[in-house]
Amino acid sequence: MRVVTNIPITIGKGLTGISWGEEITEDQKQFTKKLFENTSKIYEFAEDYLDIFLALTSSGPAIIALIIEALSDGGLSGGLPKIISEELVMEMILGTICLIKENKLTTSELKNLVTSPGGTTISALRVLEKKSVRSALMESIVSASNRSKEFR
Repeated sequence: MRVVTNIPITIGKGLTGISWGEEITEDQKQFTKKLFENTSKIYEFAEDYLDIFLALTSSGPAIIALIIEALSDGGLSGGLPKIISEELVMEMILGTICLIKENKLTTSELKNLVTSPGGTTISALRVLEKKSVRSALMESIVSASNRSKEFR
């Protein structure tokens, strides 16, 4: 078997991906799941999917931390104290996630809710598109997945 977890497992908010070998018994599967069920959501995958799972969920927290840091530095550049700017960014991210989940919105629907013609949001999104941020984020996951495959 192969098990992949992520750092939020340390606070009971983790994600665990498991791939079972052919000789693993049902009792062994249940025992393994029991080890992780109190600290993470468990996802069972074919072995081929664990590399992308790892890239998204295990490398992802560092990518999100970088995004939080960059956004809060933007607030700092606008004159906010660093600690306030970081707090605002983290609360905004938590609130955004809750809004998407509770209202069952797609990310595109949420983006459309806050983007008005000629407004501040479309101005910010335009800069991100010009700088290929979306592509860079996608490529970072592909790169992490490819690197994971090298360790097998």
